Amino acid sequence: HIYVRNIGDVNAIIESVYLTDSSGNVITSDTGLSIPVSPGSVEDLDNKDLSKIPSQKLTAGETYIIKVVTDKGTEVTYQFTYRSKPSGG
Repeated sequence: HIYVRNIGDVNAIIESVYLTDSSGNVITSDTGLSIPVSPGSVEDLDNKDLSKIPSQKLTAGETYIIKVVTDKGTEVTYQFTYRSKPSGG
């Protein structure tokens, strides 16, 4: 899941979400979106919102960047290092 919080005082419309490697090379993207986020609220982007990013296979130990872009061109990025789920129970 990707969580987006609107800390502004106007509505935001998410238009694109990109997954890049640590060098900024685009691995995959979901574009042409129109996901509203009202002021003060949090939008949970999951499989119903995004078709390509959740299906992407990530490599444990590698660093990735998620970039979310609004209709007004505002960008927010989050960098993370992927860790695989521990095996067993």
